[in-house]
Formats: sequence, C-alpha cells, structure tokens
Amino acid sequence: MDNYPYPVMRFASLDTEKLIGYRLGDPVSTEAVLSLSRENFDIIHTHCPFSSMFVSRSLRGIISRPLVFTYHTKFDVEIDRAVRSSQLRDLGRKAIVDNISCADEVWVVSKGAGENLRGMGFEGEYFVMPNGVDIPLGQADGKDVEQLNEDYHLSSEVPVYLFLGRLRWYKGIRI
Repeated sequence: MDNYPYPVMRFASLDTEKLIGYRLGDPVSTEAVLSLSRENFDIIHTHCPFSSMFVSRSLRGIISRPLVFTYHTKFDVEIDRAVRSSQLRDLGRKAIVDNISCADEVWVVSKGAGENLRGMGFEGEYFVMPNGVDIPLGQADGKDVEQLNEDYHLSSEVPVYLFLGRLRWYKGIRI
C-alpha cells in the first residue's frame, strides 16, 4: 500500500468533511495508541489540537516521551466558520487552548501565529520555529524546468507558483 522509506501508521477517522472541511482522526483510538507505543520514539510531535493531540497525550502517558505541539492554523477562524453559537465558539477555543497547554513545548511558525494563539487565550511559553525547506536557494536547473514544462504542458513564458498547504483564503493564496 505505502511505498515510503519509513513506517506509516494509520488509524480510523471520523467523517467531519461537511462540517469542517476535513476528516478528524478518532481521538479515542486505543488501537492507534497501543500500536504507536510499540515504536521507539524519542519525541512526539503533533500539529492538530484535536484528535491527534488526544492520541499524543495518551501515548505520552504510556511511553514517557516529550510532546511538542506546532501551531500553524488559525483555529479561531476555523471555529468561527463552522460554529454559529458564540458560547460554543468560546468553548471550542478554550478546549483547543487547554489541549495545547498540555504540550511539553509549543512551537509557532511565526510571530503572528504566536500572537493569534495568545489571542485565543494561550498563556504559556512558545517558540517561533519558522517553516523551512532544505533546498538550495536560486534558480532551478534549466533541464528540470524544461522537462516539467513538457510533462505538464506549461509555457516557459508564464510564471508557475507552488503552494503547499490547505486551501484557505486566510493563508494569503489570493495574493
């Protein structure tokens, strides 16, 4: 099924696509926690303050490894979009902040992301850990560009941009 040079461990998810636009992993999947607990992790790292954070917290309780959480999505915006009741929105924000606060270390991808997290009520310490890629700066190899243009029927006269992330307007993709 998977052809990766590392193990991929899948667990059941809940269909929440109509409500929030993506699936949520099953937060009470004891099978996933037990399966993960048999691996030899040095650190547990999650990006989701919902189900994977619950799974990560359960796992940390079993294997006693540090849990790092990275905050990079404006969950307050997501909650505002999905929940009409202001009381439920406030409860949702509080639940997210309480869950994030359980991490041993909290990373944010930018100062702005940290300020957003603070605006939701997070009072703990966080570290700015910018996103990055491990590629050399500069122009791509001309032969590679020609091959891509040919493979995807692209004009070499028109710029091509690559965006990696969930397609949400607040991520600036209209720019």
